[in-house]
Amino acid sequence: MTYHSFIDGLRAIAVMAVILFHFDSQLLSGGFIGVDIFFVISGFLITGVLTVNFPEKRVSIADFYERRARRILPALTVMAVLSTIAAVALLMPHDLDLYGRSLFGIAIFASNFTFLGDVGYFESSAMIKPLLHTWSIAVEEQFYIIFPIVILLAQSFGAQKRRNLIAGIFVLFLVSLGMNLVFIRDYPEASFYMLHTRAWELLAGALLCLYLQHVSLKKAAAEAISLIGFILMLSGIFLYDRTVPFPGAAAIPPCLGTVLLIWGNVQYKTWLNRFLSNRIFVGVGLISYGLYLYHWPLLVYVHYTLNRAPDLMEITVLMAAVFALATLSYFLIENPVRRRKWITSRKAVFLTSLAALSLTAVCGGIGSKTDGLPTRFAGSTLQYVTTNQEQAPRDCISRKADQLTGHPLCKIGDLSKEKPSFMIWGDSHGRAMGHVTSLLGEKHGVSGWNAYYGGCSPVLDLLRVDFPHKYRCKIFNDAVLDVIQEDDIKYVALVGRWDAILGWEENSIETILDNKFGLTTEDGTELTDVAGFAHAFEKTVNALTARGIHVYVVKQVPPFLYDVPSVLAKYDRFGKDMTGLKRPYDEVIKRRAAIENVFATVQSPLVTYIDPLEVFCPDKKSCLPMADERSLYADNNHLSYYGAEWSGRIWQSFFQDLKENGP
Repeated sequence: MTYHSFIDGLRAIAVMAVILFHFDSQLLSGGFIGVDIFFVISGFLITGVLTVNFPEKRVSIADFYERRARRILPALTVMAVLSTIAAVALLMPHDLDLYGRSLFGIAIFASNFTFLGDVGYFESSAMIKPLLHTWSIAVEEQFYIIFPIVILLAQSFGAQKRRNLIAGIFVLFLVSLGMNLVFIRDYPEASFYMLHTRAWELLAGALLCLYLQHVSLKKAAAEAISLIGFILMLSGIFLYDRTVPFPGAAAIPPCLGTVLLIWGNVQYKTWLNRFLSNRIFVGVGLISYGLYLYHWPLLVYVHYTLNRAPDLMEITVLMAAVFALATLSYFLIENPVRRRKWITSRKAVFLTSLAALSLTAVCGGIGSKTDGLPTRFAGSTLQYVTTNQEQAPRDCISRKADQLTGHPLCKIGDLSKEKPSFMIWGDSHGRAMGHVTSLLGEKHGVSGWNAYYGGCSPVLDLLRVDFPHKYRCKIFNDAVLDVIQEDDIKYVALVGRWDAILGWEENSIETILDNKFGLTTEDGTELTDVAGFAHAFEKTVNALTARGIHVYVVKQVPPFLYDVPSVLAKYDRFGKDMTGLKRPYDEVIKRRAAIENVFATVQSPLVTYIDPLEVFCPDKKSCLPMADERSLYADNNHLSYYGAEWSGRIWQSFFQDLKENGP
């Protein structure tokens, strides 16, 4: 296949967009589309390799897989080895456990499945996943396994083989694009990580190779088309941000732009061709695979060590290290292997690849099956990261199956009491309180329900406009209110991560997207953010108190800007002073100011506010992340089981009132 130097220049733009976005999303807010540019390029180039002299020359699967193994696996294996050494030295057990699973995923070309299973409200953040970036490599590997078979089938059936192949690929393109557009709403994570919703991007490159590049253009048309394509690409890079549902329809412009740019430049040397073919762009493009491989694990390990995002000077040093490693990878590993200076025979390639993948799988399995090799650390260190073991629910059942499917009510407290007398209604913070409220209910001889839905604060009419299905919270909360009425419950505690409703970004470390809360009032007025929350909160409290229900509102526990158990464990391991890990009280007060203003306007003899700050920030100067050498948190904002029990005294008034005055 003809070499086009401008494609290496295009690779350079794609990889630098991804790197700058990862290092600081404010530099290039839409840099993540660099991956989509790579997908189109890969589809174009791979199809060219597979269809040389098609259909007369039959596709050699063995030759193709040898080429892919030489291109992908050596550098990937070396990166995985270096990353694993760093992981064993730095990662805490629960983080190394996840790392082991992702390492195993690399070995079986399925790391996208691994990371899809680790997304969600309770899951670890991206900054403790050094191999997260390999999801895109897994997508390409899966495509490489399937696509040659499609071409072989086209060679085996019908007289018009080339036309049939193009038609078949076009149908697959439409099916994949359709699934992407349909699934992005209800299955955004799967749409992001999975081949079936990403294949259309690679197939767009395939169609460009097989058909579009053979459609002749005039020079002026080529100049215009390539410029339009370049503008579409840059628009996505500079105008998109992490709030854009992606891939979905948003992925079409950058992919179309890449197709147009390549189409306009494979026939003529446009000014963009000359621009992208300059030595700097081509040089960066040649080492782009190494840049992609090394930039993310280096960033994660630096972030993990510093417990914060690197500053500008640190980013500069980090960038230099990434380029150095990528250059070494290209000249010492990638190029020699591809040019057969090392591993000369096909048999050696396959045997070496099998051995490397097997060893990777074994190492990943060891990390996962041993729970992250906890014997690396002293007992005091481990105590900080073992404070949140999951405990089986006491008695969970389905009520109102249509509304509560997947989020059952859990019976808590004294299970000998058949009739529940209280309800803990909340989001994931309500779930975190379920264990301690169950113990206290048992102690006071009362039973109740724990109803929780992660991300859904316990207020009526809540629309999470950032959720694929924005009505899920409303459906769930309406169902909980029905249960309260049906069981004639008179004591309800509302527990939530209240500031998550309104959106928050603090120190560029903890990011909660804006405009998460919205509703439409009875008269048709659309409200969002504070105004919407105030309306919904007041409506919820009024709906409860109108029925004589005692409402206890548990204010939010103070959140931290780091993963508390991991940081405490790291500080203990290296003997660092933990005093500075306390959160300034004034910061917490400032953060919750908007919510406090809403609470202040909703007052009633039947409403009691419980403030955890009285326990977590006893001196009103700083807030505690730990007590008695144990973490009070499971992450940066959810209480650990120990933290919930330690702070259990905040529930004293609730259970005392329930015991004395309840049914």
